[in-house]
Amino acid sequence: MLLKFLLFVILFYLFFRVLGRYILPWLVRRYMKNVQRKFYQDQYQDANKQKKKKKEGNINIKTKSSKASSKKADDKLGDYVDFEEIDDDE
Repeated sequence: MLLKFLLFVILFYLFFRVLGRYILPWLVRRYMKNVQRKFYQDQYQDANKQKKKKKEGNINIKTKSSKASSKKADDKLGDYVDFEEIDDDE
């Protein structure tokens, strides 16, 4: 009975020693490579979306043609924020 217990403890110790030295670092490296690959894929896809979204040299100008359409155009522009200039001399 004592011999079985000691054998179990020794095998348990060896298993975790091998796990900690070889298997665990391998799993961490594999996980980090997958995360890094996914990160760079996401950035590459974002860069491609931005390039496709706006071509170089295209210029869009929005003008107000009449009072009726100016209200619709103003809604798209956003809120007006009033500000005051502050003198840095004082």
